[in-house]
Amino acid sequence: MRKLKLLLLTLPVVAMNAAAQTAAPVTPVAHGGTSADGDEIYLTTDYTNDTTVIANPERGTIHQQELHATRKKKTYNLTKDEVGEWRTKEKKTLVRMNVYLEDFVNNPTIRESYIDTIRTNLNAIRDGGAKCILRFAYTDDSGKKPWDAPMDVISKHISQLKTEILDSHSDVISVLEAGFLGVWGEWYYTSHDGKTDRKAVLTQLLDAMPQNRFVSVRVPSYKYNVFDRTSADYTTETTAYDGSDYSRVGAFNDAFIASDRDMGSFGSNSREGGVKSDGADADRTFWAIDTKFGPMGGESTEPDKASDVNKFYTRTLTDLAKYHYTYINEEWYDGFVNKWKSTVDDKTALHPGDTYWNTMEKRLGYRFTVTGARITKTVGDVLHVEMDVRNDGYATPYNPRPLKVVLLTENGGSYDVAATLDATADHNAASPANADTDVRRWWSGATTKVSMWLSVSGLDAGQQYAVAIELPDEDATLARNDAYSIRFANVGTWLQTAGRGFNLIGSTTAASVADGIGSVPAVSPSASAPAPVYNVAGQRVAPGYKGLVISRPDAAGKGAAKKVVRR
Repeated sequence: MRKLKLLLLTLPVVAMNAAAQTAAPVTPVAHGGTSADGDEIYLTTDYTNDTTVIANPERGTIHQQELHATRKKKTYNLTKDEVGEWRTKEKKTLVRMNVYLEDFVNNPTIRESYIDTIRTNLNAIRDGGAKCILRFAYTDDSGKKPWDAPMDVISKHISQLKTEILDSHSDVISVLEAGFLGVWGEWYYTSHDGKTDRKAVLTQLLDAMPQNRFVSVRVPSYKYNVFDRTSADYTTETTAYDGSDYSRVGAFNDAFIASDRDMGSFGSNSREGGVKSDGADADRTFWAIDTKFGPMGGESTEPDKASDVNKFYTRTLTDLAKYHYTYINEEWYDGFVNKWKSTVDDKTALHPGDTYWNTMEKRLGYRFTVTGARITKTVGDVLHVEMDVRNDGYATPYNPRPLKVVLLTENGGSYDVAATLDATADHNAASPANADTDVRRWWSGATTKVSMWLSVSGLDAGQQYAVAIELPDEDATLARNDAYSIRFANVGTWLQTAGRGFNLIGSTTAASVADGIGSVPAVSPSASAPAPVYNVAGQRVAPGYKGLVISRPDAAGKGAAKKVVRR
């Protein structure tokens, strides 16, 4: 792997304690008002967009790691520190790991020392705060056969890898790319039957992964034709995430914009026959629709002529959006990568002066920005939280992820978790149904109104609570690791405490345990004293407090104009 250029993004921090920091002063502002149904709205929030690169899980530009079983090729192991540096300095949270099984083409058992090597690298990826895009193959040399192993050997290898690798490391495998067949595991230069063997490998890989995880294939027809369907049979909002094999097949493209048809990604039949494409236009339409509901990523490759870089690079941002890309490999092909890094994006940039590469770093996958939040007082122990979330990314998260509302209390400059409410498990049965709490359906280019009615009890009367949103990893091994929690693209709302990551959206006070969450208490400033101000969690602060504070309307000023004050 080549020597890396590391880019360090320095952000201002406000120290709370060693275990709890926020990236910048938060800017929520309290309002008064009433909702349409007459319930009191005791807090809404104004936000500032964050235009920096955010190291959010399972998305973005990536590095690649290769492992080789043959001693003829040098293999080195990743370390926790190296992966951690990629994450903190380059904001990379995915590593593509290509695992080559050269020594086992005719051996049904992978030697244990090589299994240990695979484990070592996956553990380093996990410990470094990232996840893996995993692929297995038997060679990376199209000029030398054999290109792959016999089917009975492949089947035994998949079974062994499931038992010894996939079952124990599914938490850190973001997506499995369907390799094993062909050079680089791309299913093209292969000695196997077109449809039968591809379907056998794909089905076994789907069975080897958890039922809510994806296995990706190289071209559109490897999905629809292998399953005896047509390009008109794409995934829909109804069939997405239903657990069926077909809905669990994602995509990857290792010839992104390298030619008019991405080096045969669109409109090509399998090399030896058997798998038939419905044509380039049909394939493009299929991927444009189907990739909305699953992983899509890859890399470019060397075009036929070096000058073709200038011809094709202009499609970059359009195609990334059209096909809902989540990740792109920085390490290949240099001609395109250098062009992306040197060309200013004057149409879709989130910040003036951003290059194509800057835009890719920010918009690959999802990018959630909260544009408004409302927390309303209801009858009984019910908390109603609404927020508007805009997705400026090209895609959505493809793996399931819980949505939690967290109430926090301030404790000597740090924060303690008082209550964690799950959007599903803690829904109040007597209230309206929750709406749009599945982050996989916070669609690209749209604003989603999320609504949660949650049962809450046991709060201390008069206690001030900060209200936050937590989007942790689904797997228990990573759920309390803030590296795997989604951060909203809002300035200063990110809060890290007790190993968890929260997005602060407001604050409130519990009037009494019996009444549940009450309204924000009104404050009446005296004629001789300045109006009191509060920190981002809602606590009143003394003069001289450093950071952003918020003003509150007085007792007679419900709905009065707000004012943000710097002190």
